[in-house]
Amino acid sequence: WLECAGGRPGRALAGKLAVPFLVHLLLGGLMLVGWHGFLGWPVRGNGLLLTGGLVALLAAYYALGAAVVLVTANYRFATSVAAFLTAPALAFGGVTFPLEAMPDLARAWGWLLPLTSYLQLQIEQTARGAPPITSLPLFVALISTAVAGGVVARLLVRRRAHQPETWGRL
Repeated sequence: WLECAGGRPGRALAGKLAVPFLVHLLLGGLMLVGWHGFLGWPVRGNGLLLTGGLVALLAAYYALGAAVVLVTANYRFATSVAAFLTAPALAFGGVTFPLEAMPDLARAWGWLLPLTSYLQLQIEQTARGAPPITSLPLFVALISTAVAGGVVARLLVRRRAHQPETWGRL
């Protein structure tokens, strides 16, 4: 697929991830429309920031996923790593139990996960009606995660494409 993208790693990676990203974006958008349009749950803050946060959340997780797969060069191991890192996401997200009351390690783990930033942004923009500037650091954290993961993945695409021993390795 690198060759199909004209040898451009960024284009190859974007092409590989575009369809599933768009499907997840559609599903997330339908959820937001369902909750806040159909069911009438209020958005007391900025709906555009909430929607942008959803896009940034997906971008962050897709970039991190690509980076883990390309760093390990082993899909099975990468999915195990991803599961280990993200399985406690809801527990450490700070919704059912406040982040401030968690032990330091749990709180740090929670803040390393993009879901925590998005959940906090969602709460601030829907329930609390916070001004957008209040949620901006959460949005920046999501974008920063997406950029960092994307840079790592992009740097490794070309190398992995020239290592046939890693192709399709489970």
